[in-house]
Amino acid sequence: MAVAKSSIAYLDYGKEKSTVTMRATANTAANFDAQEVLFQAVVAAIAAVTLGTKIKTESGGNIVIFAETPPAEQEAQRENKWLVQYEDATTHRNGTLEIPCMDFDQLEVNKETLDITAGVGLALKNALEAYHLSVEENAITVRAVTYVTRRT
Repeated sequence: MAVAKSSIAYLDYGKEKSTVTMRATANTAANFDAQEVLFQAVVAAIAAVTLGTKIKTESGGNIVIFAETPPAEQEAQRENKWLVQYEDATTHRNGTLEIPCMDFDQLEVNKETLDITAGVGLALKNALEAYHLSVEENAITVRAVTYVTRRT
């Protein structure tokens, strides 16, 4: 299977940039429309859990640039991330994906996790499982989405 990288770049409150990079089935004439629908579902699902301003998307050779207007929320910091923990559905090897500028309002009550069984968390889980591939190029199963801080 041919695999391609796609990405979504974000700007935080301090005008620092951070990117979410994913692996997906490479676009062909036969699957282009379907892959674009899946990518846009991921873009929308991530938008629901991040405070960052989307400044660029890249998928299947399509690059879309947006205005670099920083978000108004001071909490929109690229170092505050959602750590998506997933498992390769075939090999069961673990993998991770980070989403910058996490939205603290999406935390479960008294926990440092995103509820992936309902609402925006379930939408994110479903979108990533439909689009993102493991390092081995297999489908993934999202296991948890947790708040972490990183120096980047």
